[in-house]
Amino acid sequence: PPPPHTHTLTHSSAASDVYKRQALHRDVRLTEIELGPLDEAQTATLAANVAGEALDGAVARRLHRETEGNPLFVVETLRAGLPVPREDPGVEESPLPPRVQAVLETRLAQLSPPARDLAGLAATVGRAFSFPVLRAAGNGDEDALVLGLDELWQRRIVRVRAANAYDFSHDKLREVAYGTLGPVRRQLLHRRVAQALETVHAPELDIVARRVAVHYDRAGQAEQAIPRYLQAGEAAARIYAREQAVASFKRGLVLLERGPWVAARQDWYREMMAELYEGLGDALQFSQPEEARLAYQNAAQEVAQDDSFKQAQLQRKLSVTWYRQGAYEESLKVCDQAEGLLGTEPVEPAAYWWREWLVLQRHRFENVYALARWRVIVHLSVRLLPVVEQYGTAADRGW
Repeated sequence: PPPPHTHTLTHSSAASDVYKRQALHRDVRLTEIELGPLDEAQTATLAANVAGEALDGAVARRLHRETEGNPLFVVETLRAGLPVPREDPGVEESPLPPRVQAVLETRLAQLSPPARDLAGLAATVGRAFSFPVLRAAGNGDEDALVLGLDELWQRRIVRVRAANAYDFSHDKLREVAYGTLGPVRRQLLHRRVAQALETVHAPELDIVARRVAVHYDRAGQAEQAIPRYLQAGEAAARIYAREQAVASFKRGLVLLERGPWVAARQDWYREMMAELYEGLGDALQFSQPEEARLAYQNAAQEVAQDDSFKQAQLQRKLSVTWYRQGAYEESLKVCDQAEGLLGTEPVEPAAYWWREWLVLQRHRFENVYALARWRVIVHLSVRLLPVVEQYGTAADRGW
């Protein structure tokens, strides 16, 4: 048992005032018990005791994900109504139970005004955030930023994760802090965060392109968001994260189609539309060839008809969608169209033209091989060999 006149508190207790706690520690009158969050099994056990019956596995998993194992949040979430498993990650979260909302609002209300403002900025960045991004997105007063972060840390609003890296101690705290911002201020902060991410991560912008795009999107700045969605989609496609790539390309297209765009931006509009549709086609080529074909057709409509090289590339990609469906004859017809657009004489830069010609012929080879046209295969091999030797890559020569 604790010594006489000693107070025993938990970190979830309302008596968490930092300065009182420090005084009690100094007088050796306080014993603190650090309570970690419940794990998934413990959350399910608590939930079953509160609900009077065992929860479905999917519901129990979502309950743990939503509450992060905080016992108060588990109990109050159950009282407010069981969470429903979500298949669509874009669906909005359920409203916080009133008591949880009140507890978190009270914790934030105890902060000094500068610390509350900083919590709102950090919440705009996301669950995790870094000192350099906050500094770039803030008002430039580094001393005030350090004091504010220190207060948020002492009040257990945020945690230190690594050097200059932090996160909110609970995502619901972030939700409430973000919810205190008015719509106009949210847009302002999202714009500042987007610009800060671009500045801090300039050498490796591909890594944060999706985040930058989302912040510009929420700031209502579509013209800045669209190129970042394109960049994010291309970056995701390079690492075969096709679902992420498709989501980025589609969101960029939605923003483009909303318009309207002034006449001076029409060329930019068509360029972005063509690149987003082409990227979407590339990402869907293996899994959904029909949708990919439609995307390539839409891209071709946005490319100038006299740009025969780009039109040839799109026709070649269109041919691939037929090949993926086993329609080899149709694929070869489109190959012929692509070769007609490409022409018989190289255009500058010649190496780039020959590279496209090689890719097209390799694709033609795949079709005739599938059709077992052996004489055509021999003829095509003889035709390809000198070009591969001069312009091909090591992979081409191995093929």
